[in-house]
Amino acid sequence: MNAKRKELRALNEAAWEKRIDLSKEKLDASIKKNTSFVKKLKVSLTSEKKNELLKDIKSLKLEKYIAEVVSAIAEAKLKNQADIAAAVEICSLLHQRFTDFSKLLQDALLKQLNPGSYSSNNISGEQKEKEDSARLARQKSVLPLFIELYLVNVFRDISLNKEKEMLVVTVLKKLLSIGKNIHNNIALAVIVMSNYGRELTGIIPQKQEVKEDDKKDEKEDDSSKSETISTKEENKSNDDDDIISVPNEVKDRLKVYISDYCNAVETQLNKAYENLKKMEKSNHENSIAHGKINEERKEKYQKFQKVFENYYNNAKILFKYVNKTIPEFKDDEDDSLGISFKISLNDKKLDTFQSDIWEDEDSKVFYEQTIDLKLMIPKNLLKSKKEKKSENDIKDSEKSSNENLEQASPFAISELELEKILKEKSEKMEKNGDIDEVEPEDEPMTVEDKRNINPLALESILERLPYALNRDAIDQIAVDFCFVNNKGSMKKLIKTLVNVPRQRLDLLPYYSRLISTLNRCFPEIGESVINELEAEFHRFQKKSDQMFHEEKN
Repeated sequence: MNAKRKELRALNEAAWEKRIDLSKEKLDASIKKNTSFVKKLKVSLTSEKKNELLKDIKSLKLEKYIAEVVSAIAEAKLKNQADIAAAVEICSLLHQRFTDFSKLLQDALLKQLNPGSYSSNNISGEQKEKEDSARLARQKSVLPLFIELYLVNVFRDISLNKEKEMLVVTVLKKLLSIGKNIHNNIALAVIVMSNYGRELTGIIPQKQEVKEDDKKDEKEDDSSKSETISTKEENKSNDDDDIISVPNEVKDRLKVYISDYCNAVETQLNKAYENLKKMEKSNHENSIAHGKINEERKEKYQKFQKVFENYYNNAKILFKYVNKTIPEFKDDEDDSLGISFKISLNDKKLDTFQSDIWEDEDSKVFYEQTIDLKLMIPKNLLKSKKEKKSENDIKDSEKSSNENLEQASPFAISELELEKILKEKSEKMEKNGDIDEVEPEDEPMTVEDKRNINPLALESILERLPYALNRDAIDQIAVDFCFVNNKGSMKKLIKTLVNVPRQRLDLLPYYSRLISTLNRCFPEIGESVINELEAEFHRFQKKSDQMFHEEKN
């Protein structure tokens, strides 16, 4: 990633002095193709379409369409880090060709990075929340693009205010303003520090060590300590060389501001917790006085509680990247409030575990909130093997019980006949017991397994998997697979999901989402993938060589 940034940075720096000259090339100036390119930028600015768009930039004239191109890039929906990286390459090439492009794009992005300005002063609180959520959702993709373009020198350090502060300092101070609404923009602070904290502030987050590891470190010899310290210093220096450096003035100012920002967050967290406890106490007194809690009070309390927990979780992630300790809030054990409320923030193990899994709320939503295939696919296509077996077992047991009742009813046959039937029944049960001891070699094929599935349809789905680098694409693959699902296609899918190329680790989040989505209707997929991975893990454990050791990890 940093190698690509450095390459683009060098090319963009040279372009400020001399642009790429394509005047001798035969460039296409047709209105149809140029306007078509602008539409593609607006709708299809993704990592999959990157090469096609770069090719168009080199073959089209585009001089008269720079304003439309800038508008299209500013309005494009960048869904993940791969799309942002693609947009940075495309913007870099446009900057290298056209003199006015960088200034126009900078102004367009700065407009979108303005802090919340409401359409009217008389709007309700609910309308303000909707506008804030829409603004934040947009800025979550625009802010990383802006910082990336700053790091690769598409945007230069210029002062935008009277204090003559540098570009990125001014933007972040405006966006991450310290005030009563600081909880609204903390998600943006998490994005900045988790992805660009080291480049912009020079802060290196320290890994939290377990107490047992600390005890082991104390027992180490002085010689081993010196060796580890020297190796750490060497690795640190190598990492520093690989990081794109920004001016020290920018680093120092941002480091101080982020520190002030985190102190303000901590202060507001303490105040919010106090208000939450006051509201809690008031609700308790109200429930004692009136026998129940007013619905309006209850809704207000639950809403405030949800905002506080979300704010706390974001602050916990942010503090981890600035090496700051999150305040702990412990509930009083004697408090009984008549309503279900516990702030589960005093469990350190749970806290550490959750913060290690989820970088932010978006990651949590991506992994936990999958689509429900039962709402989109016919029921007969969503029956797993276990459900089919259980249904058949139920039908067989019901049938056999009905036959037993009809045959063995004492009101319909004599005692001799009854003894004869019971004897035959016991002999049959003994024979069935012998048969059950021998395991069948293969499971019988079900009707769904015998369905004629077009192999080309399955191959098409499997070929799309490496390019499904966004939520919508991987969810569509889950839907499409349900229509070609049988025993053979399921085996092929599992084999493809398990054998991820070691150079394509970026596919793992999307493959995990696909497995989670399908597992709700086909549990055998999840079980098979886990069994395959465990078997592969144990196979690597037995190997003594260090070939492909990153796969072992």
